[in-house]
Amino acid sequence: MIAKFLRDPFGLEDAFPPLKKWQLWLAALELEPPIFKTDVLSTVNDMAGMSGKDKETVRIMIEDAQEYSREDSRIDLLAAAMGIPPNQMDDLWKWAAQIEPI
Repeated sequence: MIAKFLRDPFGLEDAFPPLKKWQLWLAALELEPPIFKTDVLSTVNDMAGMSGKDKETVRIMIEDAQEYSREDSRIDLLAAAMGIPPNQMDDLWKWAAQIEPI
């Protein structure tokens, strides 16, 4: 605990930077098996427990948002649709934040 504080006194290692949408989806393609945005949209569309309005809200978030915030509760819904547990989504998020444009 003390060593972590000395290495990262402001807790920056624990922070989740916003991701550009391309960072998240490029990272998803690197998973095994790769996750395609179209498959996630289809999964969300087929979720029986969601209203049409909620499904459309998630679709808009997936397709039209320019950035994603890890703290947004819909990201956990998105992770579930992708079959990714929350702790793995945290790791994926931090890894995706390091992807630079070509």
